[in-house]
Amino acid sequence: FRGAPGEARRVELDEAPIRELVQRIAAEVNQEPVNARFDWAGGALNVIRPSREGRQLDVEETVRLIRERAFAEQRVVNLPVAITPPAVSEADRHQLGIKELIETASTSFAGSSPPKRHNIQLAASRLHGVVVPPGGLFSFNKELGPTTLDNGYQIGWGIEATGEGHRTVPSVAGGICQVATTLFQAVFWSGYQIEERNWHLYWIRAYGMPPKGMKGLDATVAEEYGLDFKFKNTTNDWIAVVAKADGQWVRFEIWGTKPGWRVEVDDPIVTNVVKADPTPVFRESPDLAPGQQVVVEQARDGFDVEIRRRVYQGDQLIDELVLRSHYLPSSNVTLVGPRPGSSEQDSPSEQQAPAQPTPEPVPQPGQ
Repeated sequence: FRGAPGEARRVELDEAPIRELVQRIAAEVNQEPVNARFDWAGGALNVIRPSREGRQLDVEETVRLIRERAFAEQRVVNLPVAITPPAVSEADRHQLGIKELIETASTSFAGSSPPKRHNIQLAASRLHGVVVPPGGLFSFNKELGPTTLDNGYQIGWGIEATGEGHRTVPSVAGGICQVATTLFQAVFWSGYQIEERNWHLYWIRAYGMPPKGMKGLDATVAEEYGLDFKFKNTTNDWIAVVAKADGQWVRFEIWGTKPGWRVEVDDPIVTNVVKADPTPVFRESPDLAPGQQVVVEQARDGFDVEIRRRVYQGDQLIDELVLRSHYLPSSNVTLVGPRPGSSEQDSPSEQQAPAQPTPEPVPQPGQ
């Protein structure tokens, strides 16, 4: 109640509990728009995930309306909700112009650890069916979503930068960089504009296998460290990203309308080779069971590499991309579980690979 002495009392509502109520309602109402996703099968584009509109409750306006109408005869409040339509819905399927295979790339993960296989297959499934509009920007991290244990990923292995160089360590979602690399290779050979790409701290030979791989053609991602893979659809047609993982191979296909341009790629130019030290390195890891041993690195030379790609429309050069990467030498590293009663003082000896400067001194999960 409010009112000075001698004045009529009036009733006012306490805004704090009203706002708390409205914020709880907003948590139930609000949602981000979700684009439809599609698969190409049987000669047609098929919906594999329906679209969903976005909703956003205006909290301030709702609080105002409740206070305004609390003492009115009609005490009904229509919630002020802003609707955001998805960029593409299932109804757009026949208007997208997605009709043919543009490019494809595959890499093998046969023989990988069960967590890595799981992470690769999960990540591929969550990228399957993404469509990119004309002029649109594709972000690997945005489309993939959180790479956390709560989101279904397991602990694999990743590359972490250190003051001396790098280490291969347990990492949530370890292995997803193979997914990023495979998609990157498909996009690279398609000729689309690469907006962001980061390389691994050391070279992983499996990524250089023909026909689409070559030395220096990889991509690493780590949302928590701001490392993403992005490309732009610079054409006037929609494209679809189709992902497949069968337990041994991960494959990406780019579907749409062929742009009609020509892609030329020079052979990699390798310089500044630093020979790897083949001496075995045994490193104690508290993440392993006593007596367990896991080989996490193989000795590979470090080097710098440059790859040049040109895209022609007829005889006109419309895009030139120069990829430069710097890889550290890696070592023959085996992690071993701690011995019963062992301590840091009596842990296995270590030998580090030669320290080299790195342009990206951050952990790089998912080798």
